[in-house]
Amino acid sequence: LLTLMIFSASTLAHNADLNGLYSPHELNSADWDNAQRITILFEDNNYEPDELTLNKGKPYIFELKNVGSRSHDFVDLHLFHNLSVKQISSKYGHIKTHHIHSLYLKPGFDIELYFIPHNTGEFEFFCSIKGHRDDGMEGFINIID
Repeated sequence: LLTLMIFSASTLAHNADLNGLYSPHELNSADWDNAQRITILFEDNNYEPDELTLNKGKPYIFELKNVGSRSHDFVDLHLFHNLSVKQISSKYGHIKTHHIHSLYLKPGFDIELYFIPHNTGEFEFFCSIKGHRDDGMEGFINIID
């Protein structure tokens, strides 16, 4: 039972969203063994950390862990359109996808998101479950050169 929901688009739609920045070659040639790992905890009223700075063009693995007692998601308005996603993994297996809109985790579960950021800027993320964002479940990712 895979306890995450992924909202995917086709590769063609993804390429259009990124104006041609999606790069399978870059994803396949990246040194994933030495990618920077960043743990993001989903607590009941916040993400920890809630502010991150990433470098454009470098591979990252987000370790997303729901340590709270409620289900949470990780939604963005623009961030995922500025990343090339390689895969999403959990102890149950992995999904190879090029594009997502949100990730959902039940309490006690975790996943890993493998990606490379392509554009600079500040991007907001939040939990879209009713009332959770109002309780403080939001944050920012700053992508720099």
